[in-house]
Amino acid sequence: MTKEAAVVMLADSVEAAVRSMPDKTEGKIEGLIRKIIKDKLDDGQLDNCNLTLKDLDNIAKAFMKVFSGVFHAREEYPDIKKEGGGEEVHNDKELEHENLESESLK
Repeated sequence: MTKEAAVVMLADSVEAAVRSMPDKTEGKIEGLIRKIIKDKLDDGQLDNCNLTLKDLDNIAKAFMKVFSGVFHAREEYPDIKKEGGGEEVHNDKELEHENLESESLK
C-alpha cells in the first residue's frame, strides 16, 4: 500500500467515526482520531506503507485541524418571538450576526 492510500484509508475511517459522534468536542475528536490510527497500526493495516510514527503524528494533527473546523459545535440562538403586531423580535446578538452576514454577501 502506498503512503497516499494509507492516508486516504485513515481519513475515510476518521471522517465516518467523527460524523457519528453524538458529542463533538475538540478533545473527544482528537482522542478518537488517535485511537483509530493506533488501532489500524496495531492491526497491521499500516505495515507495508512506510509511514513513520512521526508521519502518523503529523497526519493526526492535520486531521484535527480539518475535523475540528468542520464539526465544531455551533452556537444556539434563542427562538425568535413574535409580539402582538406579528413583528419578529430579535436580541442584539442576533441583529449583529445578521448584519455581519449581509455585509459579507455584498
